[in-house]
Amino acid sequence: GRNQNSKGEKSMPKTEFKPRRTMWSKKFTYDYWMESLGVPIHKGFYIEDLRTLPLGWWEERQCMTAFIQLVGQEGISSTRITEIPAGETTRPLKFSLDEIVYVASGRGLTAIWYNNSSAKKTFEWQQHSMFLIPHGCHHQFSNMQGDKPLRLLHYSYLPMAMTTITDPDFFFNNPYP
Repeated sequence: GRNQNSKGEKSMPKTEFKPRRTMWSKKFTYDYWMESLGVPIHKGFYIEDLRTLPLGWWEERQCMTAFIQLVGQEGISSTRITEIPAGETTRPLKFSLDEIVYVASGRGLTAIWYNNSSAKKTFEWQQHSMFLIPHGCHHQFSNMQGDKPLRLLHYSYLPMAMTTITDPDFFFNNPYP
């Protein structure tokens, strides 16, 4: 069912997202979705320091996060900062788009794998590393530091994609390859 994970365990019910975009709207479907999550959205021309940016709890992803929407990137690209506590690992996620990840602070490990494959590929990274998570693969981020949280900056073209396909479920954990 909709409120069960892949192992058949019950999960938190999800708030249904319904975009309100009209032909004359100055907001994009992505903007409405981003606002529906209830986490901070930082807007402007620049961000002073990614390592100290205020974050909020994203229930569905079970992590602290904030969106960044710089002037000129509206409707084009998505930027988000995620914090992973010391020694913790994020929930597995399958994302339908390529995602660039920049390590703002910390040291960790990423595991990636594809549907119907038991072979996980893992790689380590540290502050100032940058890597690409390929579209359609499952992935998890782990904080290898036992004494402090780490921060990752995520970048993708989700706003452009959501202009065409308005259902966020298509992009997050879609069962199709």
